[in-house]
Amino acid sequence: MRAVSAILVAAVCIQTAGAVSMNSRLFKEHAQTEIVTDPNWVKMSGKLSTIDIADDQTIIGTNPDNDIFVRTGIDGTWALLPMGGKLKQVSTGGKDKYVGIGMDDRVWSWVKGNWAPLPGISAVWASIGDDGTIWAVSKDDSVFRRSGDKWQQMPGECRQVYVSNAKSIACVNAAGQAWFFEDGKWILVSSSPAFTRIAVGPFRSAIALTAAGECYWKPQIRSADKWQKIYGNKSNVGISKDYLVGANSNYDIWSLDLNA
Repeated sequence: MRAVSAILVAAVCIQTAGAVSMNSRLFKEHAQTEIVTDPNWVKMSGKLSTIDIADDQTIIGTNPDNDIFVRTGIDGTWALLPMGGKLKQVSTGGKDKYVGIGMDDRVWSWVKGNWAPLPGISAVWASIGDDGTIWAVSKDDSVFRRSGDKWQQMPGECRQVYVSNAKSIACVNAAGQAWFFEDGKWILVSSSPAFTRIAVGPFRSAIALTAAGECYWKPQIRSADKWQKIYGNKSNVGISKDYLVGANSNYDIWSLDLNA
């Protein structure tokens, strides 16, 4: 990610009736994209390369050395995960609900205080929702959902997938298109700009990132509204019903209160 300036510009959001909406009086038009200007990103302590957050405000991430850190609450402190091992990428669905990609490219799940493999596929990305739903993406862009003790291949191809719960799942593919999974099939929700990362919340609000680290926001991923470009470059991002969290290319960590 690109370094973020001392005064950051980000989205001011309001949580209403189970959905997140932008404060329209802060919008200004620029190149057919709505820009929201307000310094609401808050820098957090620590350095992480991947990051995720759950609705209970459990935050998890990996640092550049692939160590795994957990934080309970936005105002909490980071702790090295006991028996943590090493992961390339990690996701959380809440306290003690973690999955990630090991140095051996297997998917690993946190079970009773230790990591256990979920055999059957070699993967590059894994995500777990608050309800325990687990999806993963393989090296050839195949998409899998964990069903019982086996992996079930799903339709389509993805480079990265994000699970908030069984009814809120999004992905980006090799072409940079963003998709939302609904009624057993993928629905195209963006073809431009090209995205490399996406995160979708439990009420279907979404944030997506370009390869340059630009951030785009959509209050409802399935709506006809435009994606809104918001200032603040990130390379990895997570979303819950109340917060965005992100890490930039300098491994700095930021949070954004969606209810502020």
